[in-house]
Formats: sequence, structure tokens, C-alpha cells
Amino acid sequence: MDAIKEEATSTVKSRDVGLFEKYHVVRAHLRADTGVIMTARYIGPKSLEQNELYAALGSVLQKHRALSTQVHDADTDRPYYVSLKSVDLSQVVHFHGSDEISLEAVIDSYLVNRFEYGSPTPLWRLGVMTDNTLIFHYDHCIGDGQSGVAFHSDLLDALNTVSSNSEVESSTLVLVPDILKLQPALEDAMKVSLSFIKIFWLILSMIVPARWQKSSSTWTGNVVSRRETSTRVRTRLWTISPDQADRLLKICRAHKTTITSFIYVIGIAALSKLLEYESAHWQYRHLAVVVPVSLRRFTKSPLGSFCDHVGGISWFPLIPGGPSKVAANPWNTAANHTTALRKQVPKAAEDIALLKLLGGKYVPYFEGMFGKKRSTTLEISNVGRFPSNGAKDKGEGGWQIEDMFFGQSNAIFGSAFKLSAVGSQNGSLGLCVNWTEGVVEEDVAQRFVDCFREFTENAWKVEI
Repeated sequence: MDAIKEEATSTVKSRDVGLFEKYHVVRAHLRADTGVIMTARYIGPKSLEQNELYAALGSVLQKHRALSTQVHDADTDRPYYVSLKSVDLSQVVHFHGSDEISLEAVIDSYLVNRFEYGSPTPLWRLGVMTDNTLIFHYDHCIGDGQSGVAFHSDLLDALNTVSSNSEVESSTLVLVPDILKLQPALEDAMKVSLSFIKIFWLILSMIVPARWQKSSSTWTGNVVSRRETSTRVRTRLWTISPDQADRLLKICRAHKTTITSFIYVIGIAALSKLLEYESAHWQYRHLAVVVPVSLRRFTKSPLGSFCDHVGGISWFPLIPGGPSKVAANPWNTAANHTTALRKQVPKAAEDIALLKLLGGKYVPYFEGMFGKKRSTTLEISNVGRFPSNGAKDKGEGGWQIEDMFFGQSNAIFGSAFKLSAVGSQNGSLGLCVNWTEGVVEEDVAQRFVDCFREFTENAWKVEI
């Protein structure tokens, strides 16, 4: 028996942690990042039972090596992944018995806790609420936002398969086949290099005095703090109904733009309105906005796989005068941003190439940020709609998904605000705003949330 237990808990080296993956590992090792959240409310014929959930999770774990993976040597320059022979679900699945606690509060409680590298448990956990909302929390080094959608898509299919069986057999301990492999690191799946223009601007930024650069006149919240309490994240959620989301999508298409670009313009307008109330911020002229984009079209990684294949595109938009007028008619600006975004997508991996310049010395790079101005004001992430892979048809009379939300931490070094979107299986759009205690004040953050919502609701009243 001891020999069997030892075999089940053993590990095998998988591969080295990649450039971008290491970026997340080091942040987490420095207690600055706690991962990604993807939630979904499961609608079915009954309450979600533990044995059915465990059986379905066992099926999902047979598909994705990332769900049975750990990181070793996180405190060195050469961290690497190991494959776990098994996963004990009782160690990663947590049932929340009270129906009084809000989903926002539960998300906050998860995003304050990082994962322990080198432990015998994998780099994810699952929370189960009384209304069948499942909170999938995972380390960013094993997956991007679309990986979270893939998890819920596969779990939904597995639940419907399990529910159709008259007898359900489940086990707390899931043995994982050795044949499963991780997806390749980003730089191994596509060409990652610096263009001449990128090198030129990099050199120029080193020569031009800081006071002459846009970043000096950019509002990005409070400076990067060393305080441990700065990892406490606050969350606000907003569900746009299927009918409203469908109308918003039609309006965007009519104006040759996307929901991502619409959120970009409305987010800038709301932040600009926010700064109008703050006399201490009148000296700022710019905002710094980053939009993560999926690079899977270049890495050839399937949408339903687990990987961290994301790049970023940055802008320094001017703070507009009359932000309420901008928000009332955002469509031309949003259409222009859509065109610019599509042109920049092929260059989104260049920031990953910059990591090569660190020579593996990520820790000094991050430690050099403490006490200094943060680099971005707002991060906008949109992972798109729930995949149309037949899950909805399979769920007729069985399980379906409503009200998904997507959020992430990067609490210390990240943007002052993070605005994340995901479309659910039923057509609703879930919006999540995150900020960190101490980076922006609570009342300031709430005004931004209220203003963003007001501007959004006013904008989609336009005639199509």
C-alpha cells in the first residue's frame, strides 16, 4: 500500500518554465501575483453533488496536463515544471456552505491567496457556492484567460455526460496518465523577436529625459508599494443581460468596431471623468492602457487548450476634455481603435522578446519597481464568448452555464484598474473590475465603477 501511495504522489520533470511563464512565476514568488479567476454559474436539474463534480473533474484532468502540474526551483533563475502522477481533489475543491456571502467577496478572498510552488498539490483550486457557481482559480503560469473558459467548457460537457449515467463512480484521488504533455512555451511555438522600430523606441526612451516622456504626465494611481497588505484585491461585478449584450454587439458591428474597443473608449471616458473630481490630478494629460491579446492564432494552440500565449498592446491616450460627450458618442473613436488594434496584433509578442534582455534576472527587475510609479492605468482583457462547441445542445435538460466572470490579480505591480470581460453560454456578458487596496482609494474606485456603468448604459441607447 505504501508503495502505491508513493507512486501516486511522485513527480516527473516536464520542461523548463518559458520566458513569459517565468514572468508570472517570479511575480508570484515575490508574493505580488495570485493568479486568474474564471467563474461560472451552472444551471441544472438539481444541486451540484460532490460525487458528480468529482467524476466530471476526473474526466477534465485526463485532458489537460496543466491541471496536474507544479513548479520547482521557483527561487532560482531556471524554474521548471513537474508532472504530478495524481491529484487529490479534496485538497483543491472547497465547498462554501453559506449562501449569505457574495460572489465578489469570495473572489476577493481567492485573489489574496497565492499558490505554493514545490508543493504536492497542483496550481489551481475550485470553489463551489450554494447556487452552483464554480470559482476556478489558477496560477497564470499554467493558463491565460481562454484557458479558464476551456476549463468550464470541458467541465460542462463532463457534467452532462456524468449526469446521463445512472450510476456515478467518483474518486477523491485522480490518477493522471503519463502521456499528457504541456503545451509549448510561447517562444517555442512562434517567432518572438524585436523589430527595428521597437529597438529604436527602446533606445530613445533611455536617452530622452523622463520629464519629456508621456509617462511623466500619465496618471497610474499610487506608486508600487512594498506593504504586504497591498495584495488585497477588491472586485465589482456586473452582468449585462443576453438581450442587452446582443444589442451592444449589433451596435458595435454596425459601427465597425468591437466590444473590446467599446470598453476601451468608455473606460478612458470614465477615468477622465473620475480625474475631473480630483484637483490633485489636474496636472496629468495621459492615461496608460494595455490590452492583452491572444496569440494562439500564431502559436497554433487550440482554443480549448491550456497555455499562456498572450501578448500586450499599449497606448497612451490623451485625457479627453468633456468625457461625458465622448462617452455619449464613442463609436468613431472605437472604430479607429479597432483598426489600430488589428494592425498591432502581429507585434504583440515583442514585449515577450524584451524579457530576453533580462538574461534570466527577473527578480532584480521586479524589485526595482518598488517605490516607483506604476506603468499602467488600465488593463482591458476580453476573452470573448463561451465556445460554441455543442455544449449548449448537450445541456438540454441537463447542465448549462450562465453568468461567467473573469478577473485577475497582479496586485502589486499591475495596473491601477483591471477591466475584464467574458461572454457566457446563455449570451450574457460578465464585466469585472479589480483594483488593489492602497493603489486607489475605495471611494475613487467606486466612482469609476459607477461612471463606467452609467456611460455604458447611455451608449447602447443609440439607434442601430
